[in-house]
Amino acid sequence: MKTVTLESLCNTDFVITDIAVAYSDINSPPEFDYEKLGRSKNLIYYQIQGSRHYYRHNRLLLSLQEADVVFIPDGYRYRSTTIDTVTESCGIGVSFQLRDPNGEVLAINDSIKIIYHDLKGTLLEHFHNILFAVLRENSGKLKMQRELFYLLDTFLSGKDTTSISDTYKDILSAINIIENHPENSLSVHALANLCYMSESTFVRRFKKYSGGIPPTAYRNRVRVMYAEEMLNTSQTLEQIAVRLGFYDAAHLCCVYKKIRGKSIKKR
Repeated sequence: MKTVTLESLCNTDFVITDIAVAYSDINSPPEFDYEKLGRSKNLIYYQIQGSRHYYRHNRLLLSLQEADVVFIPDGYRYRSTTIDTVTESCGIGVSFQLRDPNGEVLAINDSIKIIYHDLKGTLLEHFHNILFAVLRENSGKLKMQRELFYLLDTFLSGKDTTSISDTYKDILSAINIIENHPENSLSVHALANLCYMSESTFVRRFKKYSGGIPPTAYRNRVRVMYAEEMLNTSQTLEQIAVRLGFYDAAHLCCVYKKIRGKSIKKR
């Protein structure tokens, strides 16, 4: 098992696995005790309403207030309670494991800490998206991974959490097609027309959104992510390729190796 710090994840190659999400409210058991065995996975928890208190050896470690986000690493021993006589307490917790590209677990060498205060209230939407993704049979897993990557990037980079819908509303129609309908092979020119702008302006705006990746290359990355999720199904590589807009299985394999640096393998 490898050990990293939370901050060093920004420069670490890792994948997210074993994602689970839960909504806790006043009807949930009032106390969760991990002091004996410790957590079994990492946890990020968004306090929506009321407060939540964390203890270790009967000593108060910290208290969460509305819009606070706490991080608790895998293996950490603690006790928490949502008892509050003034207001009801509720929140959303997302647990997960981190692994390196070879599948080895990455243990985060950190203590419990409040990692964000969502003053603008924009991150709650992403927690809800992870929660709702559990109900989706086809794209739920990919949706959870994408949203969790976004949250971790936000927490670690300290970037502005202004809603993507607001910041990139002029190209949102193109973003939705590329991310939610990767089988669609609209040209860059067609995507630009959809956004009522010139091709050069569209590409410039899109690269700002994608971190410098051109639209076509970004779509291939999205397709590869979908393909990786579909490898666990009974579909053949040819069927996966056609469903995602590739010419054939050979095209999928070529793009996958270019992006991932290794050959695709059906599980």
